Amino acid sequence: MESKPGLSQGGVSVLSAYDVIDNSRQRFEGGPQAIQVSEILAYLEIAKIDAVEDRLLFLNTIKTLDVIYLNHYAEQNK
Repeated sequence: MESKPGLSQGGVSVLSAYDVIDNSRQRFEGGPQAIQVSEILAYLEIAKIDAVEDRLLFLNTIKTLDVIYLNHYAEQNK
């Protein structure tokens, strides 16, 4: 892990935002559920991110990270 480069400032910001949004994730007996778009929208509103392009990029980034997380969870719990 030490040989891998660190995250850029933007990467750190996105990962921090993902961690905040992840706390709103619903969990059931079958495991964690996908983060709802409404939770991402609420974060964008609080963060005052208004530009459509920025919102779409943020949404796509968070949903991509979420798919990676859910796939990893599923693999670990086979």
